[in-house]
Parts: sequence; C-alpha cells; structure tokens
Amino acid sequence: MSKKRMIFRLFLVVVLLFSIVNFINSRRKTLEDIPGVTKSFHDNGHINTLILTVEDGSVRVLAVESKMKIDFRPEGKDLNRFHIGWIAPVTFKCSEGYNEKCNLSKPYKLYASNVLVKPIKIVGNNGL
Repeated sequence: MSKKRMIFRLFLVVVLLFSIVNFINSRRKTLEDIPGVTKSFHDNGHINTLILTVEDGSVRVLAVESKMKIDFRPEGKDLNRFHIGWIAPVTFKCSEGYNEKCNLSKPYKLYASNVLVKPIKIVGNNGL
C-alpha cells in the first residue's frame, strides 16, 4: 500500500469520526432546548423526595431528610413524569429569598420535577 493511500484512508477515518461526534453533540438536548422550559424551578434549592404512590391523578412523595409527606396533583400531561420509587425534586415557592422559612398559610406555589403542581396535603412540615 502506498503512502498516499494510507494518508488518504487516515484522513477519511478522521473526517468520519469528526462527523459522528458533531452529529451526537447536535442531538443532545439541554434544558433551554426543550420547548416551554426556560429555567429550572429548583435552582435555588429543593427537597429530594421519594415517590411513594401515583394513583387517581395524584402523587404522594416522602421527603428524604425531613420525612415530610406531600400529596399533590400534577396536570394530566405531566403525570407520566412521576413513577413509584423514583426521586423527584420538590420546591416550595413561598418566600422572596433563598433559605427563608415558608409560611404555608399564605398562597404558595409547589414545583415537583420542574412542573407546577397543585398541593393537596402536607403532613409534618418540619423545616419549612
């Protein structure tokens, strides 16, 4: 095999690998690429929760650290985000600053797995 053919084949292999890497990188989706999602609602802190039940359109989760139980109802299209045994980040939006205590008697928003959900019941709200 001549040197020219060997260099040409090496060049083709490099071009092929470069094309594959670029294709894979172009197919990756970031949070900004997903339509309708512009930021994470969990950026300023969240509670890790274990999903206990998903039934009748409602979800019950258990906070890993505080053992607080939270029942909520996501929109129908968002219900498939929640599966028993999975971990879901939950964020209460009820104060202006990060790390401030929540007053759950006032209106607040509850985000679970980066979607707004309707809170139903909270048991054992230690630490909020």
